[in-house]
Amino acid sequence: MSAKTTLYASPWALVVLAVAGAGIFLWNTINLRLDRDIFAQDRGEITTTPADVGLAYEEQTLTTADGVALHAWFIPGNLDAGIVMAPGYTDSMSVILKYAPFLHQAGYQLLLFDPRGQGQSAGKLYAFGAFEPLDIAAGMRYLRRVRNVEHVALFGHSNGATAALIAAAQHPYPEVFAVVADSPFANLALASRSPAFSDPFLDALFPLYAGVARARLGFDLFQRTNALAVIERVSHVLLIHGTADTTVTPQNSKLLFERAQEPKVLWLVDGAAHVRSFETDPKRYAERVVAFLDQFKP
Repeated sequence: MSAKTTLYASPWALVVLAVAGAGIFLWNTINLRLDRDIFAQDRGEITTTPADVGLAYEEQTLTTADGVALHAWFIPGNLDAGIVMAPGYTDSMSVILKYAPFLHQAGYQLLLFDPRGQGQSAGKLYAFGAFEPLDIAAGMRYLRRVRNVEHVALFGHSNGATAALIAAAQHPYPEVFAVVADSPFANLALASRSPAFSDPFLDALFPLYAGVARARLGFDLFQRTNALAVIERVSHVLLIHGTADTTVTPQNSKLLFERAQEPKVLWLVDGAAHVRSFETDPKRYAERVVAFLDQFKP
């Protein structure tokens, strides 16, 4: 090769190296962000048990359809109707326990669980609730096959609410007779635009984030958690959202409500922050949720 040819080729080699270096940097940066924001989360500790709020319960281990062991609590009731309760992002089931006393008082049999990768359940990746509909289905099977509870409803908050909606689309009415979804996100693209997470870098590169997540997980994380794409198969749903929620804006529930099937109810709680509608007025919250569930209980 002549000196002239070598000089001519060198700039192109530099361009290739620069592009490759930028690609590696971008890949590593996105992976670090995915670990920080989605995959490598705190598991959430069991800080309170049903006994601490005066409820008798049993420790249980559920096995999902794909073989993951989940830590769960069963709280017996006197109705032939049960509720699977799904917690949210970085939460153990201790966080969703606050709703159990009024649901138990209404007679419902309750199944609370730690999603995989959270609390004391097996699994290393939470994946923003992508697997949680499978975990919810394990709770439904437990109520039906072990406790002989014929009629099952779902209750979730935050990510757990989104997972409950997706699970209800997979097990539509009457298999799931009602869904209560407190502060769900409609899909990850909409969730990422909330004030608490607003990030121009993420917004600009969202397709790349989705692509890197797919390479790591082996499936499309965005589609797997996209409740907006399946909500048209969901009915008998109560959507609850605080108007002051900056973590997942009320627009998420509004969009889900527009596409859901009747019967459906959207309750916007004035001044409530993310999953804080219950704290705003516990008595009214309990009355509205129980009335909704009782309306459709077979």
